[in-house]
Amino acid sequence: MTPTKALAKTLGEIATAYLAASVTLDYLLDTYPVLLWLALTFEFLFFSIIIIGTLWERVEPRTDGRELPPPRCNDSLTRLERLCEVAIGQRDQTAGDVISERVRALAFAAAAIHFNIPETTLRGIAEDKPDVFQSTIGDPILIDALTTKGSIVRAGETNILNYLVKTVEEWST
Repeated sequence: MTPTKALAKTLGEIATAYLAASVTLDYLLDTYPVLLWLALTFEFLFFSIIIIGTLWERVEPRTDGRELPPPRCNDSLTRLERLCEVAIGQRDQTAGDVISERVRALAFAAAAIHFNIPETTLRGIAEDKPDVFQSTIGDPILIDALTTKGSIVRAGETNILNYLVKTVEEWST
């Protein structure tokens, strides 16, 4: 049974009980109008609370934004997105280091494609001949990000990460 049909069935049962209670109260307290109105008021409030409680159970609670939603799929792009959220939003240094290494690996692969140089050769040039590497790449921000061993992700700062990802995307096409 679908949730909508289950909800309709539950509300129908509550309405039937409400109708039966109203008829019973009207029959028993017909000669006492003041008591009848008071009893019908309490009955209305009671069944209103039951209906609101039934509807409230069906609503998913909202998160306050500090919790990460569970991943819908377990692919590498989703894991990278969650790592970025943790590194930048929650200032987790370990996640920042992992993202930095992944972005460096992607940047080296994209630079190898862009400059038509094997990636292992490009990495060797970066370590052994920094002057040649700088003249080949030409971008000081990218050179700094590729040659620095620390984290390129700073807490709350996405400019460098966005710039590197944009450069990688441009070089990959």
